[in-house]
Amino acid sequence: MSKAKDESDNSIKPSGGEGPGNPVIEPPKITSPANGSCTTSLRPTIRGTSHPGRNIRLVTPGKEDALSPEQQPRVRDVQLTFQQDLKPGLNEFQILQWLRYPDSHKRSPVWQLYYLSAPRITSPSAGATVGRTPQVKGDSAIPGATIDVVKAGTAAVIYATGVVASDGTWIADNKVALPVGPFTFTARQNKGGVTGTAWAANVSVTVTG
Repeated sequence: MSKAKDESDNSIKPSGGEGPGNPVIEPPKITSPANGSCTTSLRPTIRGTSHPGRNIRLVTPGKEDALSPEQQPRVRDVQLTFQQDLKPGLNEFQILQWLRYPDSHKRSPVWQLYYLSAPRITSPSAGATVGRTPQVKGDSAIPGATIDVVKAGTAAVIYATGVVASDGTWIADNKVALPVGPFTFTARQNKGGVTGTAWAANVSVTVTG
């Protein structure tokens, strides 16, 4: 590296920090969706603010990976969209902001977002014969979410409902008697006023009176 290059770097570096003659560099912030809220979008858009002219991207807390494409916005209000699918359940992330040197790095507080994926039905099993008020059991859901069991193809009648336990398992107690004969059901979860759009795999049973 040449001496001229060194001097050029030194002349730029102070602008990455704060001090006499430099403005206070605002740390990035996330403003929406609400922290701890739920989404049905696999690649949601995150809104917030950052210091104009700084590079920003969504990252895993404490890391420098790229959960979203990098931007260098010239305005304070920003939008960052995930470039990979959210994982089922809890997702944590933050905005990383920097100029070009490590000492310019600033991070937003860690943010949490729940993706409402499809729950899994474990009982009764496909092909089983059941009474008119069976319990429906499953897993792979978000703790605290509500599970609704309905007839496949329509959510007009909720036949069973239950709350997800801390380990993601759930038991939905029957509220409306099933009709006698062949019956195919499915389930979805909802939490925080957000209803999931992903349905559990259909289960077909025979209902006896």
